[in-house]
Amino acid sequence: MAPQPTVSFLNGATVDAFIGTQVTTTVRFDNTGSGAQTGYAPFINIILPTNGADGTGTGNSPVNDGVSFVSAKYLGADLQSVLIEFPPSGVINHPFAKTPAGAPIQVTGTPGQTLLVLTLPFGSFTTTQTPTDIELKLNISNLADLNAGLPIQATGGFAFGADEFDNTAADPVILGVPTTETLNPTVATLDKIYLGPEQETATGPSYPRTWQVQGDFAPGQPFTNVTLTDRVPDGVVILGTPRLHDGAGNVLPGTVTVTGPYGAQVITAVFDGTIIGGAVKPTLEFDWYVTEFLANGDPVLDPATGVFRPLLNDAKLDASWDPIDGRDPITITTIDPAGPEDIVTAKSIAVQKSVELVNGDADGNGVPDWQPGGTLEYKLDGQVSNYFEMKELKLYDTLGDGQTFKAGFAPTVVIREGGAVIYTGPVVYTLGAKNAAGETLVTFDI
Repeated sequence: MAPQPTVSFLNGATVDAFIGTQVTTTVRFDNTGSGAQTGYAPFINIILPTNGADGTGTGNSPVNDGVSFVSAKYLGADLQSVLIEFPPSGVINHPFAKTPAGAPIQVTGTPGQTLLVLTLPFGSFTTTQTPTDIELKLNISNLADLNAGLPIQATGGFAFGADEFDNTAADPVILGVPTTETLNPTVATLDKIYLGPEQETATGPSYPRTWQVQGDFAPGQPFTNVTLTDRVPDGVVILGTPRLHDGAGNVLPGTVTVTGPYGAQVITAVFDGTIIGGAVKPTLEFDWYVTEFLANGDPVLDPATGVFRPLLNDAKLDASWDPIDGRDPITITTIDPAGPEDIVTAKSIAVQKSVELVNGDADGNGVPDWQPGGTLEYKLDGQVSNYFEMKELKLYDTLGDGQTFKAGFAPTVVIREGGAVIYTGPVVYTLGAKNAAGETLVTFDI
């Protein structure tokens, strides 16, 4: 029935983070005692691996390449914190928690590591109290070793035990079970970006789309032989010449090649010179559309049913990393995750929905507010494949609970074919009654 100080990391057991950057993780403190027992003077002990992989001993000697403390905040306010380096003995006297005899509790760790003690802004903590989430910000050294995990160990405690008095002989300090989150230093990431609507596209050359393969590197770290590879899915036709830029549209020098037959094409981009992480994001960009037939002659979409097909796109990054820490070797970095990096669904008919707030400036500051009484304007944007014809086409939309079709509003439609507007004006619609869930079905007869 005793109070139980419990600490957990909400970001998971392992967190990837760039070398030389700050990482924010969330530490949760709770009293998980089985009864209505209150703990007093709550605190958290956190042991930081300041030494890292190469630092040994105390006083930053030789040179630490681990984790250092930046800040700890609760609801935006800084928590009271104490930082103490573990001495050569590996033993630290706790700044305020005491043994039953009244002496400081001793905390053990590796010499050169750092004990961070956070005092929570509560005199007590009940078992029914809302858990406290602390924003812990740490710095990973720019000398850290790639994939050399940096474990952060946290333990909760009640300095006054189960009553409000500083009487450790009768009511000793209560310590919880340690928990660990490991920061994994990384130097590169890979992203595949679809510049198109809602991860879908109607098929045919009327609907050109764009894909980007983008690398990102740890700031200040140098990379050479940076190569981005895209394995183009079957059914996709490449338009024009792929482009290389820095993620902001500025051209980067390099060489692009397209190899392989249709259905198994591979785009390879090799960037010239040295790329410094944080300065640019090397990006391979190319335009494409979904054609009618696969490489084996089968239709991309079944002509009888128009059933959709997912297009699985696979990408890869390769680079040579020369760490700014001379103790670490030059490393070939390859990022080639299992499975596709992006999936776009090829469709015989597609539709996207967007919304804008027409009015609802409740406080009169000229900025629209999402307030009751505001007017929402929805837009449905549809496309029909170049390889299909649609008859008796209807669009169905559902207004969720709390939304009511505006009386007197006349929906309109614009229909384009072959790039030309063939109709613009009112559209016939049917408004259903609200169902038990408060939803309203709207049917548009296109």
